[in-house]
Amino acid sequence: MSLLRDRRISALLAAEVISSLGTQMTWLALPWFVLRTTGSPQRMTWVIIAELLPIGVLGFFGGLIAARVGTRRTMLVCDIARAPIFASIPLLHSAGWLPFPVLPALVAASGLFLAPYFSVQRSVVPELVGEEHE
Repeated sequence: MSLLRDRRISALLAAEVISSLGTQMTWLALPWFVLRTTGSPQRMTWVIIAELLPIGVLGFFGGLIAARVGTRRTMLVCDIARAPIFASIPLLHSAGWLPFPVLPALVAASGLFLAPYFSVQRSVVPELVGEEHE
């Protein structure tokens, strides 16, 4: 319980809950959005592949990125970069400027930032608390 009193840990926990909740909601909402707007399960599959492919390919380099940039900074940059990408989807759709090829491109761009995020997600806690609490 003493760890939860640490402001850094509490802030990390709150940020992680918000980020993970947003990611999980996106993984449910995005395929539904594609299916609902296009009526095509095949296009829905392509959008899912567009997000997962960069994660699978670039996931191996997440540790290298974190070593150069830093664990906390990597997490922060990845979350901040993904927010406008996903915010642009409903904005472009409502303006009528979201042709289907743009959607997988935006989702793939998001996947580029998810790969390093997932790589460092588990290593940030030991970095914050240090060796004495492990």
